[in-house]
Amino acid sequence: MEGSHKREHTKARIINKSLEFVKSRSLEDFSVREVSKELGINIASINYYFSNKENLLGEVMKTVWNTSSDKIENIYLEELEKEKWSFVVFFERLFDYAHEISDLLAFAVKHTLSSNLNVDRNFVSIYDSEYPTPPGTKTYRKVFIKELGPHVPETEIQKCIHTFASFLTFDSALQYSNIMDKDRHNLDDHPILGKKARKESFIKMIKYQIEGLRKEFPA
Repeated sequence: MEGSHKREHTKARIINKSLEFVKSRSLEDFSVREVSKELGINIASINYYFSNKENLLGEVMKTVWNTSSDKIENIYLEELEKEKWSFVVFFERLFDYAHEISDLLAFAVKHTLSSNLNVDRNFVSIYDSEYPTPPGTKTYRKVFIKELGPHVPETEIQKCIHTFASFLTFDSALQYSNIMDKDRHNLDDHPILGKKARKESFIKMIKYQIEGLRKEFPA
């Protein structure tokens, strides 16, 4: 058991260190050699656990996916415990969280869509689809069902989830590219690209989705 625990600890260290690297560089620039040097672990040991760079990045992707999904579920559970439920408050908190981890979301999108990355599509998709679903999809379904009822077709909920997830993806890419830009601009107070304006647009879109489904599929 001690040996198994040590192996899992070593794997976790490798994944976490790799995550630090991929947040600030492209897939092509990711180097197992650098990870090896930083951790004081030889490359052969890393290859023992992951076989190759692509498998390692696939495990990093899963870590990002799980961490994000767990956080989104926790936000949902915290909101459920409040005296009054509000889907608007939930999505406001979701937007804030996505803003905090924009670099990770940008990495997730960029590398999940990469044909070079070995990610189990059954892991990142809860639907029978070749396309990955966003982290937190299972939680989002709970929110839509709670707000509208279980009679709304699954395909309609899926469309809504992909629509607002695309918004968050674009927002993350915007933040990430700005952070990485050497001539970085402060977007906070921009009337269109500022966080407040983007958040208002996001919530407006969510309200439009909810009301549209409520009218189309009345309880």
